[in-house]
Amino acid sequence: MFTQFIKETGLQEDTVKTALKAAITQSLLDCLGAYDCIVSLEDRTVTGVFRVPSDMAVEEAIFFNTAVVENDVVTIRFSFLNLPDGVVKYCGKIFPRMVLDMDASQKYSEWRPKCGTVVEGIVKDKNDEVVEIDFGQQNGFMLKAEWVHGEHDKYKAGKPLWVYILRVERNGANVKVFASRHSRNLVSCLFRQQLPWHKFFCVRRMPGKHSVILTDCPLDDSSLKAVKKEIKEEVGERLVLSRFSA
Repeated sequence: MFTQFIKETGLQEDTVKTALKAAITQSLLDCLGAYDCIVSLEDRTVTGVFRVPSDMAVEEAIFFNTAVVENDVVTIRFSFLNLPDGVVKYCGKIFPRMVLDMDASQKYSEWRPKCGTVVEGIVKDKNDEVVEIDFGQQNGFMLKAEWVHGEHDKYKAGKPLWVYILRVERNGANVKVFASRHSRNLVSCLFRQQLPWHKFFCVRRMPGKHSVILTDCPLDDSSLKAVKKEIKEEVGERLVLSRFSA
């Protein structure tokens, strides 16, 4: 069932496991008043830790440990199959929220540092206002203001597309990545992505027409020439490179 859930949702296994452990822990704390607990998904057990008498009365604690005294600690081990019904129902209620929240946190942490870089995706859909891009485990959105006039054929579903990541927003369990083809930084970032040991700065760009790039890379460098040709095909515009001192 666990493997099937991961397959059907497409969520990362580590994320699901962490969320399940957290949900079981929270359920035991809230429903049984445990002080702490240890969850083992491998053994399918959960061990609750109860302080006597703040979490459990001495009379009740004696049932689990006849040698218990006041200010002692009692541990109770449950198998998943023997967890109280109330704990199971509570866990089933909070687990979906926890797993979605953890997945969103993971995606936001992964994508937030990518702002200001270029990423390749596959065009998923397009309407009059937005192009939706598939980045694998995350969708991106390119609003109409970020399109480049004359390259709409590139925005057809199924086509690969390099985009500049403008910003990443999170609203609860929802993470949105906003991308651009119009940004002045697109071209220089494409160069940096291919030749990271050199510097590239775009000082002027007319999207779809031409870009002026300053670089510390020798203009007769064979690698630069090859990359320039590749990027020119990607953005469909004239690329003017000038040298500046490092």
